[in-house]
Amino acid sequence: MRSIVVVAVTFWVSLASALPAFAQFGSRTQNSRFKESVFRNLDRVFKPKLVVSRGASGPVNAMGVSADEHYLVTAVGDKTIRIWDLWLGREIARLSGGAAAVSHVAMVPGQNRFLTIGGDSSLVVWDVANLANPLKLGAALVPASDVVFLNDGATVAVGGVDGSVTLWSIPERRILANWTAHGVGNVRLAISSAGGQLTSAGADGAVRTWDAVGGKLIVEKQFETAVTALAVHESGSVAVGGADGSVTVLDRNQANPRRVEMHEGAVTALSFAPSGEHLISGGQDGGIFMLRDGKATRMGKHDKAVTGVQSGQGEAFSLSVSADGTTRLWNLKTGAEMLLMISTTQGWAVVDAKGRYDGNEAALSGIDWQAEDAVANIEDFAETHYQAALLPRTLKGEGDLAEARTIVDGVAYPPTVSLVPNVTAPVDGKVTVEVTAEDNSGGGVSEIRLYRNGKLVSAGKAQSRDGGQQRRVERYELDVGNGKTVITATALNKDRLESRPQTVTVSGGSPDKPGRIHLLTVGVNAYQDKSLNLFYAKPDAVAIDGFFDQSRQVVAPMARRLALLDEQATQHGIVQAIRSLRDAPHEDLIVIYLAGHGVSVEDRWFFISHDANLSDTPPQGLLSSDEMKAEIEALNADRVLLLIDTCHSGTLVDPIKDYRGMKSLRLLARTVGTHVIAATDRTQSAIELQRLGHGIFTYALLAGLAGKADHLLDGAVSATELVRYVEESVPALAREYADDEQYPTGFSRGMDFAISNSSKN
Repeated sequence: MRSIVVVAVTFWVSLASALPAFAQFGSRTQNSRFKESVFRNLDRVFKPKLVVSRGASGPVNAMGVSADEHYLVTAVGDKTIRIWDLWLGREIARLSGGAAAVSHVAMVPGQNRFLTIGGDSSLVVWDVANLANPLKLGAALVPASDVVFLNDGATVAVGGVDGSVTLWSIPERRILANWTAHGVGNVRLAISSAGGQLTSAGADGAVRTWDAVGGKLIVEKQFETAVTALAVHESGSVAVGGADGSVTVLDRNQANPRRVEMHEGAVTALSFAPSGEHLISGGQDGGIFMLRDGKATRMGKHDKAVTGVQSGQGEAFSLSVSADGTTRLWNLKTGAEMLLMISTTQGWAVVDAKGRYDGNEAALSGIDWQAEDAVANIEDFAETHYQAALLPRTLKGEGDLAEARTIVDGVAYPPTVSLVPNVTAPVDGKVTVEVTAEDNSGGGVSEIRLYRNGKLVSAGKAQSRDGGQQRRVERYELDVGNGKTVITATALNKDRLESRPQTVTVSGGSPDKPGRIHLLTVGVNAYQDKSLNLFYAKPDAVAIDGFFDQSRQVVAPMARRLALLDEQATQHGIVQAIRSLRDAPHEDLIVIYLAGHGVSVEDRWFFISHDANLSDTPPQGLLSSDEMKAEIEALNADRVLLLIDTCHSGTLVDPIKDYRGMKSLRLLARTVGTHVIAATDRTQSAIELQRLGHGIFTYALLAGLAGKADHLLDGAVSATELVRYVEESVPALAREYADDEQYPTGFSRGMDFAISNSSKN
């Protein structure tokens, strides 16, 4: 299996200065034992590196950033094009780049359109607002080595590996001009701010400025080494990167050269800051340098060659992409690396220097922290290091990120866990389980978690508990029936790092009991505070109820249907309705659907019930994600699906803060062991009822349940298939029907299970 190491630097703690101070604590013998204990514990400190162990997508070949710094486009080695929304902090689209990997990306000046050149030399123009209908220009005359737009946005210059330059008209979809600019070899291109002059550089060492309209040579300068990177500032200054690792800056007349040695190997990318006060360079050696006042400062290093750099408009940060498969964000004020952005075959992730992270579950499941003697999945650090909207919060310089230990500096190992059932087959449908968690590294034991078929068994159901911080034993009697039951245990240390799960299976030899379905739908259109009234929530809740009541596609008989609409959906009423489901047997399925207003406050999320009073201090009538977690944890049923379709009024919360509440919902799913699909990121303007008949999220849910989510084509729609379908279909529906953006998020942990049949037979 292919792996990519994305962080290779670890920091080791030195005790040289600390050990002399131990003398004050007692005799030489006691001191010796104390030293041995300290060293033994330090030997067990987990000092890992970050590795994409599954789903590595290959090198990032090129990038482009929109002028307003809203979108980042990257060309990835798995033949896809990825679009990141930097304001929301997530990857929002994955496009096919064709039969071969895309090699170049150029943004249309002042627009959210971009051009790509594929490995097959195809030129394609994409519009972020209409990705389904790209404009295909044709094929480059020879394989491309660089591409840049003239400032009119209608003409693009393409450099060829044969030393040529070709001008293409986008509106006319034809070649305007072609000429030989250099000897055979890669041509690098840059455009001046006026757009009337095009500068090229080649393997022949020549730097030439041309009239971009007629291809007439204006000025040139010869270098002794091949030119491998080029940048032009709006003032006319030219930066030239050489195959020997040097960077030379020239004035607008290509005179007064200032040469600085930077890289070991060729310079591969250059970018001026808008002010011209500094220049960012990347090299074949992976290094990232900032040149300011003639002095080069190394900011950091990729693991492989840099393929592109871009300085931010506000001059606070820069971006770089690399053959190591990562995009990195750099702080230009401190010179430090701020963030690592990763695209995998399954999605995206963002990780900062402390190890705090954000991303979709499919990608995160394949990203690990690896040391020589242990591996921890990045999600094992969820409670302390997961940070929703990490990318935009970092870009905005928000100082409200949770404090967290720097993982590469070392953290205590989680406890070791053993799990022993008293029998391998249940007796009278029950089995007694003993879970032991032991600390071997000084991290302590803070909590044991036991899961039956992926769903958390409430800690209150433990029959007994023994031990303390170093060793803990808990015993449970579980109702498992006579079918097959998977029992899993984990433990957390004092730093909330979760252990790898330990699993046993018990079976009574009988077929699994099919179970029944319990449904709770909540929809609030009419609020006590009439300024909060909505139009879609109640009919959408009724539609979900109707599917399970009337459809022949549900996988099991209905045990009960509870509906709380408008004035029935008080905070107290919702809690009591969930509690009424506690008696559902473990083999049953519980589906909970909430539609109405939602709001994030810091890292917590709240459903706004009918009786909410937001003017009170504190506000009343809010059902918190913490309350929902406690109530769902208390449910006996192993299979729980939570569906949340909420919006904000546009005045309650901004988009970034709206996403922050996702942390509590993610931890709810991860801790309790359930499946959550949440759409909490849109205003009322994203709803299109007249054409769809539903809110966009619920429209997608109903379509998925009716069969469109059956990705495996096995005749059933499972929870994870529904999560995937809704995540992929809602953004396209929002763009098509509402000309807006909506990105629902799914969180899954625990046993997958069928919800509906994909046909009515």
